[in-house]
Amino acid sequence: LGAEVRGVGFAPAEDGPSRRLAGRAAPRRLRLTTSAGEIDTRRVLIATGTEARRPASPRVPRAASERVHTEILALRDLRDARVAIIGGGDAACDYALSLSRGNAVTILVRGARLRALPLLQQRVSACETIGVRRDCRIARIDLHPGRELYLLPEDGTAPLPADHLIFAVGRGPALGFLPAEIARACAADDATGILHFAGDVRGGIFRQAAIAAGEGVRVAMEIAGLCAGPPGRGSETEEA
Repeated sequence: LGAEVRGVGFAPAEDGPSRRLAGRAAPRRLRLTTSAGEIDTRRVLIATGTEARRPASPRVPRAASERVHTEILALRDLRDARVAIIGGGDAACDYALSLSRGNAVTILVRGARLRALPLLQQRVSACETIGVRRDCRIARIDLHPGRELYLLPEDGTAPLPADHLIFAVGRGPALGFLPAEIARACAADDATGILHFAGDVRGGIFRQAAIAAGEGVRVAMEIAGLCAGPPGRGSETEEA
């Protein structure tokens, strides 16, 4: 607990009688460099979930970064603020509802309508402190001397002032810690089953606790089967 993964690579190759299983080479090992030391392992289960995406445009001025967010945990106690949310899906509506008490929230939708669940749309429509600005694409973000954000739409209409801006434009697998070359090498040698993924990190839009729990059981069974090895060929646990 409390260990942070800081690097992933292959452990130095070893061979010899103690590194062979029933006449075959033992699977390659991954070396995880963590805040608690190094760990060499033949199986890694990745269940790191997802992380919010931040679009390349509009560009966020460095001086404004503390007022631009992709999550709302740091804003849970925010009051008397103007909050703009870029996005039109479930997350955008959910964030707006969570921040609507004591704040003025505006959802900026690129298209003509929200794409959230009907129930969320109904709740947004019923909330007096949430506004929706449709067909709105932000071209630029300016930061005024008073630390106020100004969001300038592409169509040249009036800028939108805000104290905080939230991007809610989707999520992707949280795999920033995993070097691409390691993932490719493991995928090319998939028969060894070095890397396994479970839960939201591989679930796409199917991000539900029940699905993640079921996948965890499936992956555990897969790893158990790989460790046992084919009948008569020995197992990884028989290694001297």
